[in-house]
Amino acid sequence: WPGGVVEAVVLLGKADAEVQKAGGDLGAAAAYEDLEAMWGAADGLAALLEKMQGQVDRIRDHPETAAAAKAYDAALPDMLAGATGIRTAIDAKDATALAAAVQQLGTGTAAYAEARREIGPLVEQAILMQRVLLK
Repeated sequence: WPGGVVEAVVLLGKADAEVQKAGGDLGAAAAYEDLEAMWGAADGLAALLEKMQGQVDRIRDHPETAAAAKAYDAALPDMLAGATGIRTAIDAKDATALAAAVQQLGTGTAAYAEARREIGPLVEQAILMQRVLLK
């Protein structure tokens, strides 16, 4: 694989752990009805998702990683729209918009499961390739 593809796959693998943490933080904040913490978790998640999109763009045209890019493309837009929608709804004090944003984030997160399934084995391969490139 080209070096940029290897690097992007490794970064996407690392980002997955951050997505899981952000989801947990957002869920905990929602459970405690802590709007400030929800806003912060959604803001962090949105920033992470934007960075991930840049990495997805790097793997899109490589045959070995194109399916993973397609899976991310099915998930990230709804996840990002949901996360940014949560911030906007909290700022506007709009409970209806907040519920819709949470639902959209949930839709994207459900689709994200396929991206995780696709990227997992690729991360292992990329880490091995990265070691070879460093030697």
